[in-house]
Amino acid sequence: MSNRILVAALAVLGATAPAMADPITVSARPTTFHSLEYDYSGQERIDRANDYLHASIPVGSSIADARALLRKAGARCSTKPAAQLRCTAESFETVESVLHDVNWTVDVDHQGDTVTGLSVDRQSFGS
Repeated sequence: MSNRILVAALAVLGATAPAMADPITVSARPTTFHSLEYDYSGQERIDRANDYLHASIPVGSSIADARALLRKAGARCSTKPAAQLRCTAESFETVESVLHDVNWTVDVDHQGDTVTGLSVDRQSFGS
């Protein structure tokens, strides 16, 4: 009986019952170079990295924000040459029982503190 009163009171107040609320969305885990290796295969890895990085570091972003995002994704960064931030992530992966040395390189071009473009490259050397 008390549940009916609660539902009626909520209806009068214009509130929605908890069962009618929007579903809770759980976000995917953060994108890292490690997750790109395990969640995707082949060209899909490069495509996903390009999509993610171009969306996360658009032209006009600060170079400090780009560096922070790439470090959080697992890369080490340096600013040589001066007009380019180069970030690399290396790992050893096993693919079909063969050990591979995987190297990601992200070059972020900038003018002063402003990002002007970026490129992504992945190389894998099997043993």
